[in-house]
Amino acid sequence: MRILVLLPDSPAPWSNTAARYYGPMLKTLDALGHHVTALAIRRGTKTEEEAGRYFEGTGIAFTFFDQPPPELFLLRKARSLWRSGWELSASQFGRAARQEAAGDYDVVLAEQISTARAVEGIPRVVCSLDCLRHVDMGAMRGQGMWLRKFRQWQVRREERSTIAKIGRVRALSERLERLTRGLAPGIRTCVVPLCLDLTLYEPVSPPDVPTVGLVGSMFWEPSRAAARHFMIHIVPRLRRQAPGTRFLVAGWKAESYLSTLARQAEVELIGDFAHPREIFQRLSILVYAPPVATGMKVKVLEAMAYGVPVVVNAEGFEGLEADPEPAAKLANTDDEILEAVLELLGDPAKRRHAVEAGRSCLARSFSPEVTIPALAAQSATMVANRTTL
Repeated sequence: MRILVLLPDSPAPWSNTAARYYGPMLKTLDALGHHVTALAIRRGTKTEEEAGRYFEGTGIAFTFFDQPPPELFLLRKARSLWRSGWELSASQFGRAARQEAAGDYDVVLAEQISTARAVEGIPRVVCSLDCLRHVDMGAMRGQGMWLRKFRQWQVRREERSTIAKIGRVRALSERLERLTRGLAPGIRTCVVPLCLDLTLYEPVSPPDVPTVGLVGSMFWEPSRAAARHFMIHIVPRLRRQAPGTRFLVAGWKAESYLSTLARQAEVELIGDFAHPREIFQRLSILVYAPPVATGMKVKVLEAMAYGVPVVVNAEGFEGLEADPEPAAKLANTDDEILEAVLELLGDPAKRRHAVEAGRSCLARSFSPEVTIPALAAQSATMVANRTTL
């Protein structure tokens, strides 16, 4: 097939957490014999250089675009009142996406709502939906109720409008598919989970001092809420029951949002790091339990890839049900989280089993070789049946 892929970030391996699977997806589509063209947003001055190294030897045709510059404040607010999420669509990227998508492609894969918005009304588009942001905004703190509800309404309207106009959605999990169908009845959907390239993840050795932590982009409300709950409710109890344990919270903008709380909780806080390995090699166990968070969690998959045992609640577990023997430990209450962490800290054999099970789970159900052929086949089927929408 001739496939056009629209990316809101660079597909270079370590450009952005949400982009971790872009590179493996593109390389696998190319390896399967598809003719792939990709339009992507730059991240930093070395985007093309990093992508060139990673995609060397492939036949993928890339075009990179700068992030859209910010518009005047009043114009930006006026556009957002009319319909939020317009930035990429109104940019050079959006114009190029519409022009390219009008060509002779069998499938146009638009990653996330922001790129799908640019090609609304164009046939053969499939929106790859990683989350529903209006649902995730339920984890917000620090804003008035009316303002939060208004912002949720705005974002819900944006997501529903784009999904309905595209009419074809690839969801990462069964739950996300159900939520999407409820938001826009009558659309065609499929479920294909995320993938990671395990060759990029060499397992780490556990730290000498037991360390329990949480990793996530703190600008995303669910990760921020999970970090706050971890520091306020989990850390004090673990400190009492497992003396000598260290605690760590890491992620983009962590210092901006969590510095005061981290000092009070005596938790090490890291906001900037060049490579995720720097953080995961310092962790004995990852705990990720947000109050609400749709879609699959990349940091949970990455922890498993690096060989770090994972304890999650149902929100953090989402998408892992695609595997017959998910490796993450499911714990939905603070008591259950505490019990699971203490069990892993106190039993080296169970930690080793969790490490082996995590890598096996990824290879079995979340590798590019498993998920990307399914993505190509399911997308082609949805496009072929577009007349039934």
